[in-house]
Amino acid sequence: MNEIPNHQDRGARALTAVEECDKLIDGYGRHANSQRRLAWLARLAIVWSSALIPVSIVVSTQTADFFFGKLLPSLLGALAAAAGGATQVVRPHDRWRIFNRQRYLLEAERMQYVHRLGVYASDDAERLLLERVVDAHRAVTDEYQTLVPSRTAFAMELESHRDASL
Repeated sequence: MNEIPNHQDRGARALTAVEECDKLIDGYGRHANSQRRLAWLARLAIVWSSALIPVSIVVSTQTADFFFGKLLPSLLGALAAAAGGATQVVRPHDRWRIFNRQRYLLEAERMQYVHRLGVYASDDAERLLLERVVDAHRAVTDEYQTLVPSRTAFAMELESHRDASL
């Protein structure tokens, strides 16, 4: 295999197409799992904190009026609002969907390559797999970028909210 420098180690050998594919499959799997956990935690925080507000108010009629009637409902409401706002900004469910879909697509490509099915029955199967791995990585990057608002879009959004409040 050719000695091609990469961004981490200038003396490392170039990875094969299957190694590159496996590396992305593992990475996308880890990212997808962490985003799935984050999405579930945010949902649980929103649901449970919202559901406990009326319970806390009812409890306040029997004991610790300030704590259960004012402080705890305020904190629970703040938690629900913060979790909801964070999921709007971070968008873990959308990120999970992107990473998971690409992981499954790469797993299917890898299986086709290993068993030399379809387009991988040709002599240039290694090159073709590597091209598809690169295309998949670009697709993830492109779709991921649509989730992140640009600075211009963010500034325009702030400006519209400021104008609306005047």
